[in-house]
Amino acid sequence: MGRVGPEAERLVAEAPTRSHEYRDVLPIVAVRTVDLRADAPLLLARSLSLLPPDLPVRGVVIELAKGERVASAFVPVRGRWVWIWDLERLASVVATAPSAAP
Repeated sequence: MGRVGPEAERLVAEAPTRSHEYRDVLPIVAVRTVDLRADAPLLLARSLSLLPPDLPVRGVVIELAKGERVASAFVPVRGRWVWIWDLERLASVVATAPSAAP
């Protein structure tokens, strides 16, 4: 695990302990991946339209016992899947960014 650094090694080493904590606090029913381009909620439609159309966008959905769901978006960058924080906000960030035109 040398490529991912000491923080990742610590997280992996602590995973068994942390998993028990998560199971007690957030009872997980299922974890699955989805193709966000095919199964995206309407909230993501504008943000996804700003990304190159041939770029795969995957989501990880965690379903909790109370019916709540947590989703994250990932895209491939240089051979690795990279987590995109707040993909749904991409459209609003782009809309408020100053124009690059001279």
